[in-house]
Amino acid sequence: MGQDPAAASMPDHRYDEPSPALLRGLSDLIGGRRCVSRLKPLGLWVFDGSDPMSDLGRSVEAAVFGEHFGNSPELMAEEYGPYEDASTFVVVADTRQSKPVGVMRIIKNSSAGLKTTNDLAAGTWALAEEDVLSAYALKREDVWDIATIAVAPGYRGSRVTPILYWWLYGAVVHRGIRAVVAILDTKVRPLLSSLGIPSEAICGAEPMEYLASPSSVPVLLDVGKMASAVKSKSYVNYLILGKGLGIRHRVSLP
Repeated sequence: MGQDPAAASMPDHRYDEPSPALLRGLSDLIGGRRCVSRLKPLGLWVFDGSDPMSDLGRSVEAAVFGEHFGNSPELMAEEYGPYEDASTFVVVADTRQSKPVGVMRIIKNSSAGLKTTNDLAAGTWALAEEDVLSAYALKREDVWDIATIAVAPGYRGSRVTPILYWWLYGAVVHRGIRAVVAILDTKVRPLLSSLGIPSEAICGAEPMEYLASPSSVPVLLDVGKMASAVKSKSYVNYLILGKGLGIRHRVSLP
């Protein structure tokens, strides 16, 4: 996928290891929380894409996608550059080691569009955005895009992924978002089921190669269905998404 000309006017962002200055900034944030409450093992911060601290999230993206798919920093910058201004980074950090260990990048509606629907139209799925939105009776402003979710080695299978999706659920319900879209590696998608999050392949799309992932599938998360499951006290949904079971005591929140 080519570079969007609009990306040339955007500030540079680092898709590599966090700089010493960035880690000092994280330590300061952790220290600030230590002053007001008992520090928990993990901390969650939300950064706008233009905030220099958002490079904490990019550093996790670069490490994980480089490890799994061989994505270079240059490829990451090319793919996500057009969406930097519309990105929000939800970053989970290890507060004891002062390092970022997990990230979810949310892309919101902007003139650049949503990366998932843009890539669906331009890629091998050949699904036009207007057809996708029409199929689910949505407008683009109703939708958030999980552009990336990444967890560092040593923290997979921990509470980092549930923390990110717990934050997501609370955020979309609070802001009246109706759906979330993403293109997920097929090895990752079962995590949604394990957290009690219903998902469906967008317009019945089949798994295909995507950004060096041999098998990825575009999915839609219907926020109404998620909320209904929580309200019905469906066991997994209610305990994890509704009550934050096993999460609240592990993570310090903004």
